[in-house]
Amino acid sequence: MNRRKISAIIPAAGFSSRMGTFKPLLPLGEVTFLERLVGLFTAGGITDIRVVVGHQAADLQPFLQSLHVRPVYNPRYAEGMFSSVLAGAGTLEPAVEGFFVLPVDIPLVR
Repeated sequence: MNRRKISAIIPAAGFSSRMGTFKPLLPLGEVTFLERLVGLFTAGGITDIRVVVGHQAADLQPFLQSLHVRPVYNPRYAEGMFSSVLAGAGTLEPAVEGFFVLPVDIPLVR
């Protein structure tokens, strides 16, 4: 069976200014927003998961390591989410045929 190489990019670099607290680490039941999204992609068979970080990147490092995802630092995170999508997409290998983008603040996707 020829399996396609599909990746996932989770933008999590923003300021969370409207929320007032850091969204990736917000609890959602027994897990955080970030853990929920990583679990969704993993359950769907996606093994190449990249989390784009910027604001409070150091706070996310322990979680990223424990989740076995690839961190991507976006030095231009203050420019908005599209800069994080570009940063994440820019790290994909040529063999990747497509990728999902799911912002960390939308954890209820099924």
